[in-house]
Amino acid sequence: MKKFFSGLVILSMLLAFLPADVFAAEDSLAGTTVVLFTGNIRGDVSLIPLIAAVRADFEARGADVLLVDTGNFLQGTRYTSFNSGSTMITLMMAAGYNAVALGTYDFAFGTGAIGAARMAEVHGDVLDFGPLGDLLEANGLTAVASNISGANDYFHSFFASSTIVTESGISFGIVGLTDPYSAGLLLESNLVGIEFTDPAAVDLELDTDVVLVLSNASMPEMEGAIVIDTAPTPIPSSFTIGSVLIDNDTLEYDWLNVELSYYTADAELAAVVDEFMEEVAEAFPRVYRSLITLDGSIERNRGGETNLGNFWADALRWFAVSGEINAYFDEDDVDAGLDSIQVSDEYVVALWNAGNLRDFLYPGDVTVQDLRRVLPFPNTVAVVYLTGAELLEQLEASAQGLPYTDATHALTASFMHVSGLEYVVNTDAAFNAGESYRERAWYTAASVERVSITSVNGRPFDENALYAVITSNANFNGMDISYVLAARESDTEGWSTITTARVVDQAVMGFIASLPRSEISWEQDALPGRVVVGDDVPFAMQFPVPVPVEIEVFPVYETLEVREDVTRGAFLGQLYATAGSPDVAVTDRFADVPAGHTYAAAIAWAYETGLVVGVSRTRFAPDALITAEQIDIIMSRFGGNLE
Repeated sequence: MKKFFSGLVILSMLLAFLPADVFAAEDSLAGTTVVLFTGNIRGDVSLIPLIAAVRADFEARGADVLLVDTGNFLQGTRYTSFNSGSTMITLMMAAGYNAVALGTYDFAFGTGAIGAARMAEVHGDVLDFGPLGDLLEANGLTAVASNISGANDYFHSFFASSTIVTESGISFGIVGLTDPYSAGLLLESNLVGIEFTDPAAVDLELDTDVVLVLSNASMPEMEGAIVIDTAPTPIPSSFTIGSVLIDNDTLEYDWLNVELSYYTADAELAAVVDEFMEEVAEAFPRVYRSLITLDGSIERNRGGETNLGNFWADALRWFAVSGEINAYFDEDDVDAGLDSIQVSDEYVVALWNAGNLRDFLYPGDVTVQDLRRVLPFPNTVAVVYLTGAELLEQLEASAQGLPYTDATHALTASFMHVSGLEYVVNTDAAFNAGESYRERAWYTAASVERVSITSVNGRPFDENALYAVITSNANFNGMDISYVLAARESDTEGWSTITTARVVDQAVMGFIASLPRSEISWEQDALPGRVVVGDDVPFAMQFPVPVPVEIEVFPVYETLEVREDVTRGAFLGQLYATAGSPDVAVTDRFADVPAGHTYAAAIAWAYETGLVVGVSRTRFAPDALITAEQIDIIMSRFGGNLE
C-alpha cells in the first residue's frame, strides 16, 4: 500500500449491520471517493435504473465514484433466464459498473453442455447465448475472481485483480473472492482446469493506495483491506446496497447506508428496462419459482438418488395420475380407446435416465428456458406397459455402471431415477452381462443379480403385475440400454405409446404449477431413499437411535432461528451453539465437510452424539436446505420440543 490508513483498516459491509443514517442530498462530497456497492442483485433488472441514479447523485455532489458488485448479479429472474444474463450485463455497464466479483449464481448460464454445436443442430430447444466468459468479454465487464485459477472455454476473461485509478488519482486494487463451495453447485464439465482456492490465502499485497475486496465468500475481515462481504443466499430477495466514503487526502473512511426509495430511477435506463421486461413477459407467460437448488451434478445424478432426479420423475408420474396426460394421446390412440392410463394409480411408476439431467435448477424464477437447460432435448412423454419382472430387468440393466467412477461415466448415463417405487442396487454383486446392445458400451442383463425392488407406491412389488411406466420417447425407442422398454414384450394389447406432450412444457411445467403457490420448495429437497446404491444410507436410516448426550435436556427450539431457507449445516450450527459448543474432534468423515468448513465442528458434534449420520456414508450435504421432517427428527433426538 502506498498510503497508510490512519483509521480502521478492516471494514465488513454486511447488510445486517448497516446504519440507519443517510447523508442529505445537499451535502457536498468534494474531495472524497464513494465506493457504491451492491450484492445479490440476482437478476432483478428493475434495480439497475435506481442504482444508476444513486451513482449520478454521488457524482453530482462532487465525489469520485466506483460502482462495484460483490457477486450473484445474474440468475434469479425470468429476465436473466431469457438470454443467459446478456441484457443484465449490458444494463450494468450502462449504469457504470467498474468491477464485479463472481458469485455462485453467476455461473448458472452459458453451460458447455447446452452450448455444444452438435446439440444445437439436432435439437431445436437449445437457446445458446454463449459461455460466461464470452458474455463478460463481449460486454467489457471487469470480473475479478482472485481465489479461482485456471481457465477453459466456458470460464475465462476474468482477472486475479484489477487496478482502477479515480479522477483524483487514488488507485484502487480490486480483489474478488468467490465462495469456494460454489464448486459443488456447478456442472463438473464447466470446471475442467478450474480450481477454487482458500479465499483467506489470497495475496493482498497490491501496489495501490487502497485494496478493496469484493467478497461473497464469508470473509468479513482481511488485514490491510476494505472488505465488502455479502454472503450468498438461495433467496433472491436479499439484495444489498451500501457505500464506503473515503477521504481522498487521508484515506480515512466511513460508511453510509443507501436507501433506494429516496431516489428516482434514471429515466433513460428505466425506459430500456421497461421495454425489455415487456418483451420477456411475452416470451415467458408462465413463470414459477424455486426456493431450493435442484442438484444438476453429473456425477451425483449418475451415481445415485438426487433431488433433481426425484423431482423430474415425480413430474412424469404426476402427469399420468393427475389425468393431465389424457389430452395428449394422439388421434389413433384415442380412436382405439386409449385415452387414459390403462392401470390404476398404484401401478403407475416413472423412470428417468440420469443422462437426460444436464444442469442445475437454482432458486428464483423458473421458466421453460431454465427447465430446458436441465433437459435440452424436445423429448415427449411416453407410456410403456411392463410386467414387474420386465421392470426389474430394466432397472438391472440400467444400473450396470454403478458405482459411479470416471471409468463408468458413460455407462451410468442409463441409471434410472424413479417415482412410485423404491429399489436397492447391491454394488458388491457382479453384473451378469448378456449380449452387447446396439454395438455400444452397454450389455443386456443375462440375469438379475444386483437390483431388488422393495416397494411400489407403498405396496409389495409383484413380478407378475402389469405396471404403467411413464418415461420419455427416447427410452421408449431404446436409448442407452432401455431395451426392455423398447421390446415391451408383455404388452400384448399394444397399449404402450408415445404421447404428443412435451416433457418440459407440459409435464414438468404443469407439475410445478400444481405445487402449493406454484413453488418448488424444501418438500422437493429431501432424499427419501427411493434408490439405495451400495453403501448409501437410506433416508430412514439417516437418524439412528442416539447415544446418550451429556447436555441438559430442555426446550431449545424457541431459541433457534429456524427459517424456511436454513441449511442443514446452519441448523446444526445453531443447535451446537445452544448446546454450549462442546469440544469435538473434527474428522474428514464427510467429503463435503472439510476441516475448514464453517459448520465442521457442529456437524462432527451432531454425528458423534447420534443426531445425524449424513445423506450417505461419505456425504453430508451441509448446504442443502433442511426439511421440516429433518428438523423434527433432530429435535426429538436432541430432547427439545417442536412447537
